[in-house]
Amino acid sequence: MNKVFTRNIDMFPYTGEREVKGFLKISEREFLNPWFNENNEYLKNIKRGKIYKVVRAVGYGDVEDFVIIDDNGEELTLGSFFFEELTDEEYQRIINSQEEKVYAKRLKR
Repeated sequence: MNKVFTRNIDMFPYTGEREVKGFLKISEREFLNPWFNENNEYLKNIKRGKIYKVVRAVGYGDVEDFVIIDDNGEELTLGSFFFEELTDEEYQRIINSQEEKVYAKRLKR
């Protein structure tokens, strides 16, 4: 189970940072099209539809931003509207992939 968004944030707003261990997918919804163009340098190191590791959430009352690790290994902060939660199938695929990497490292020793 990979639930990163704060549930019921309207009823339980918060301000500050919270550590997050999980993953989110960059949304492919149409309303984000204007943000994803070659002139937007801020988003040049992420891809729509790709899954990224989330390291923390930053709350501003009833909204939150997420800090992810982009394709260059750098932290990038984006509003929650840029993301979608993973399906259970997508999350399981990520977990299996990570377990395979750990197992492969152990075999190399």
